[in-house]
Amino acid sequence: MLRRLPAMRLRVDSKLIRRMSTHLKYLHEIPDGEACSVEVESKLLPPSIFAGKRRKKANEGVSASIILARKADNVYGYLNRCPHMRLPLEWFPDKFMSVDGLNLQCATHGALFDVETGVCIHGPCIGKALSPVEVSVGENGEVLLPN
Repeated sequence: MLRRLPAMRLRVDSKLIRRMSTHLKYLHEIPDGEACSVEVESKLLPPSIFAGKRRKKANEGVSASIILARKADNVYGYLNRCPHMRLPLEWFPDKFMSVDGLNLQCATHGALFDVETGVCIHGPCIGKALSPVEVSVGENGEVLLPN
């Protein structure tokens, strides 16, 4: 006769999670409704995020610019590259938001991207999306990139 063992709960140590992640910013450093960019080593990002020829070179020590867009207590990460022309989005350093503050906007041709999904909702690349980068907000407000 088989005995059923009681279910076990795993406790995850938050210090362990922090060691397995790269600190990007603190939540309070990104004003609500704003976005900023951070530079990370390309090798910290999955190779699938890079298209075409650059895909093979993604792990060669080159840095990549990541957009961190804050909406309330949530942070959304995207590769800082428009899907239309593959150019950075910002107007000036850390200026990504549309005039009304609701969407990310490409400085080159004015395309608007939904903050929560990265999908282009207006402009020449409508329906395409920014390349998402997985980020999380830790218990102490750290914005983390999983390694």
